Amino acid sequence: MESFMIAEFELSIFALLILGVIYFSMRNDRVFFEYRFRLFKLLIISVALLLIVDVFVEYLTRYYLSEAYSLILVGNVFGFSISLVPAIVWYNYVLMFIYKDLEVLGNRFKLWIGFFVGNVLVSFLSVANGWFFTLDSIEGYARGPLFGLHAFMLYMFLVLACYELIKNRKTIRNADLTSMLLFIVPPVLASIAQVLNLGMIIIWPSVVFSILIAFVYVQNKNMEIDYLSGLYNKKQFDMFLENLFKRKIKRDVVGFMIDIDNFKIINDTYGHDVGDLVIQRVGEFLKKTFRTKDFIARVGGDEFAVIATIRKEDVEIVLDRLQQSLKDLNRMRHFSFDILLSIGYSVLDKTKHKKKENFYADMDQSMYQQKLNRKVW
Repeated sequence: MESFMIAEFELSIFALLILGVIYFSMRNDRVFFEYRFRLFKLLIISVALLLIVDVFVEYLTRYYLSEAYSLILVGNVFGFSISLVPAIVWYNYVLMFIYKDLEVLGNRFKLWIGFFVGNVLVSFLSVANGWFFTLDSIEGYARGPLFGLHAFMLYMFLVLACYELIKNRKTIRNADLTSMLLFIVPPVLASIAQVLNLGMIIIWPSVVFSILIAFVYVQNKNMEIDYLSGLYNKKQFDMFLENLFKRKIKRDVVGFMIDIDNFKIINDTYGHDVGDLVIQRVGEFLKKTFRTKDFIARVGGDEFAVIATIRKEDVEIVLDRLQQSLKDLNRMRHFSFDILLSIGYSVLDKTKHKKKENFYADMDQSMYQQKLNRKVW
């Protein structure tokens, strides 16, 4: 028993080290601004916290049950309360991966928040009613009659994530689909082993293995990001529009097309290194000016596109904000010249825009018309 406990402890420490390496290797990633990567960060933190709680509670239960009874009880309540967090975060991560739209996450908020709050309430009530677990100062920990319900809620979100992936499989590369579907396998196998042996605590180390698979996948998925600007690339923009046209749109959607004026002259006069820096500055400028939930992409050498859910009445406000932010950027004098942008837009109208290509063409034409009006060549 002693050697078994040491092995579990070492496994958990090793799992925590893996999480630490993953977390700190992602901290300075240039694409970490994207909301999906923030969800991945939250996934790492929540699993690390559960690992620590599990090891701590298991150690006290085995060696200091009567002396640390209250502390063990608090640890169990806390562990059960937050144990749905990794599954919920992964579900939202998958949604963000597929749709790249915070509005979709908002629409599913009522689904998971109800289960999360209910799980927390039952976890606290289990102290008196023993629904999820019971704790005796002599016999120790035992699963309660509603433990199966708790497990069902946890795996329900993992299954829902798989469902979303399979439902949208035609818009996902086969390699990506396989990688993300594999996430559920280690926790399922660990759960079976843990059911067969009540004393085992390998469920969260198994999730770390899933995170490691996803991390390798996430790093490889940097191919969807234009590394120079830190924005999505043209392929991801096309996929986003395709998904957008498949969904029912309840709010106004506006597409902005943005072009750097005289970019060829900048490259020819100051060199491509300076041109690359201009692309980087414009990418940073767009990320700071638009909202996190807006989809921003570099769709050409000097062209950028933004899809935003805003009221069409507010478009002029957004354009004014863009121009003011551009003035602020030029005041910083990063270059010996001012960065100038031509900006056009189109309000999505599915009766007019039968295909995504029609919408994109309208955005592009609007930008080109502004460039002509300003006589920029």
